Amino acid sequence: MSTPSESFASSAASSPDWDQKVSDSDQKTKTVPAQTMDGASIPPDRRLAQLLDHCVAIGASDLHLGSDEMPFFRNRGRMIRADGFAKLNSVQIRELALVMVGRSLDDQLTRRGAIDGSLSGQDGSRYRFNVYVSQGSLAIAIRRLDDQIRPLDELGLPDSLYSLADLRDGLVIVSGPTGSGKSTTLATLIDRINRDHQSHI
Repeated sequence: MSTPSESFASSAASSPDWDQKVSDSDQKTKTVPAQTMDGASIPPDRRLAQLLDHCVAIGASDLHLGSDEMPFFRNRGRMIRADGFAKLNSVQIRELALVMVGRSLDDQLTRRGAIDGSLSGQDGSRYRFNVYVSQGSLAIAIRRLDDQIRPLDELGLPDSLYSLADLRDGLVIVSGPTGSGKSTTLATLIDRINRDHQSHI
């Protein structure tokens, strides 16, 4: 019988940009009891599922994991620590990376220096991740992707920005700090182009 890491690794070997399903059959709650996160015996796939569940529960846009650090969640541009999550050591970070990347982890890091990929949470939420080396230790950055395209007014932006979707040529630059909504804004504008124009994007 294969271990959780082995089952993820078999899919990773075929392609570096796969889409994996992170499952937790034992617990499908949106909140994570503090005592469950302090135990060192939590399987890495379940630990990852709990972290992603909490990311959704608090509406965080990003999750940052580093050796000997507590998990950091980015919420509305602010980096916060969540109660109930213990520090993760270098072994636990590596185990999480193996769940996401598989047995090709070391080879890909040697060849590329960093690894990008995607995965899905147990509730269907989707994420992009980056595994990299920071100060000699593995680190992981995970970005939660919006599961729906929201109109500009829900993003707190003026409807006048829709006029950008009518431009026939030129360059439009959307800038801002990490987690400020650049990709979400672009998705809304591209959706408007798809709705109003017969164009190749």
